[in-house]
Amino acid sequence: MEDFSIDFKEKNFKQLLVFVSILTFIFSAFNIFIGLPIGLTVSAFSFSIISISFYLYLLKNPLTQVIIFTYTILVLITIFITSYFNSGIEGPLIMFLPLILFISNLFLNNKTSFYLLIFLSISSLIVFYDFYTHPEKISFYTNREDKFIDIGFSAILSFVLSYFFTRFYKKESQLYLNKLIEAKEIVNDQKIKLSKLNDQKNTIFATIFHDLRTPIGNTISLFDYIKNIKSLTAEEKILLSKTSSQINNTLQLIDNLLIWARSQMDNSTVNLSHFDSQQEIVSIISTFKLNIEEKNIKVNYTRKQIPKVYADREHFGIICRNLLSNAIKFTPSFGNINIEAAVHENNYILFSISDSGIGMDESLLPKLFTVFSSTLGTNKEKGTGIGLNISKHFIDINRGIIWAENIPNSGLKVSFILPINPS
Repeated sequence: MEDFSIDFKEKNFKQLLVFVSILTFIFSAFNIFIGLPIGLTVSAFSFSIISISFYLYLLKNPLTQVIIFTYTILVLITIFITSYFNSGIEGPLIMFLPLILFISNLFLNNKTSFYLLIFLSISSLIVFYDFYTHPEKISFYTNREDKFIDIGFSAILSFVLSYFFTRFYKKESQLYLNKLIEAKEIVNDQKIKLSKLNDQKNTIFATIFHDLRTPIGNTISLFDYIKNIKSLTAEEKILLSKTSSQINNTLQLIDNLLIWARSQMDNSTVNLSHFDSQQEIVSIISTFKLNIEEKNIKVNYTRKQIPKVYADREHFGIICRNLLSNAIKFTPSFGNINIEAAVHENNYILFSISDSGIGMDESLLPKLFTVFSSTLGTNKEKGTGIGLNISKHFIDINRGIIWAENIPNSGLKVSFILPINPS
């Protein structure tokens, strides 16, 4: 839309320069023909030269407010100079000043137009005062016939310029309006198509999510049932636990991949509300029971009296699952994971998950949540690195902050804050 406006103004301004060049050249020739003072002819001819110069300049350079303002100032100065050879205020000066102000306002923005109005007002007062106090500077008409011809021709010139330029401007305005309408229709059509594609995409994601997740979830439940059969040997139970843990990791990977893909394709919906974050944390810890037991990890978490957090409950669950999964992955067997939640600066809840692993290279910490990279866990667990990226994305859109730091002589501590109140 903005490109249309720039092209429209530039095209019309060039047409104006052509109009002025031709008409002032004719006016100069007419002055010579009727024998008006040579100074008047030279001033009028300079009008044509100025317009041609600006036109040639605009063939290679873009139109700006400075160019329009400069051209208008030069035109006004030329007219004021010309009026000294043309009977001052008794000549055609008065009819040209409002015409120039009117036409220039078609191209200038409000601020520049205001500056022009100030310049025109001050310069007019100065020139008129000079006319009044120094009438000897003015070349008056020598006879009534010259005055009638000059003012009459100037009036015709003014009428012609106003008529043809405003007609042309109206025509171009209509063309510009048609372009805007056409562009709006195209945008609306694209919006409708995008909306349909978005609906189709959501349907596909819902189908994939259901068709992939349901059978894997059923498989995990089946493994849990089989594991409780008394006739199984200890070795078989260990094998079932490992297999169930691996399937559970696969399920989490599928969840992360689908969530990440959906978040990249559109703006994730944020359903903000107050909820008990501690209850969510306890529930999430229980979902990792098999993984925790497999590595004999001790998870330390004590509930405290803290306010409810104001965020998207589903996003909070995804964040905590990813961070806890990452901590389990890099905590060695018989290690510890500490989870804490406390009020931070009165307006936030600070959550932190720390492990007793080997930590991370300090140079990699700033890129931890932005680059997809993964290393094997302490039990050779594999990952994609998507989980931390997703966690940062959801914390950002819930008006929070996440960071990581190494714990001296221990592992990695990941912390994030989320607001307590809506604002």
